[in-house]
Amino acid sequence: MRMTITVKNLDAVIRKLDNLDRGDYLQGVAQAGGQLLRTEMRRYPPPPPNSSYRRTGTLGKSWTQKVMRGGREGGWLAQVGTRLNYAPYVQDEVRQAEVHQGRWQTIQSVAADKREEIFGFVKRAIGRWLAKG
Repeated sequence: MRMTITVKNLDAVIRKLDNLDRGDYLQGVAQAGGQLLRTEMRRYPPPPPNSSYRRTGTLGKSWTQKVMRGGREGGWLAQVGTRLNYAPYVQDEVRQAEVHQGRWQTIQSVAADKREEIFGFVKRAIGRWLAKG
């Protein structure tokens, strides 16, 4: 079976997409994606059974986000992180202490889990941009 696909005005679409990140249009996408990751990283797992340790919430509160220029080709970038020196031993896939493995999510697992949702932010933003005419 043979199929033919015809795309009209492709040059105009390409020109429009070339200008997509020149303004601040994608800043909101970076903001929303960073906020989603930061919110998710602030979630604590349930305490272990019979644990008497009282959580302070310091790790959760320490997660921040910063949106800036600097992604590929000067695009928008959301930087999500924490400056707590012990955070990698709790929420980093490579450095996570054995006692936290399987209980605490890592930044890498959250990023992977939220990838499609963040990609949806991008797709909707591009759709709105193209619809503007």
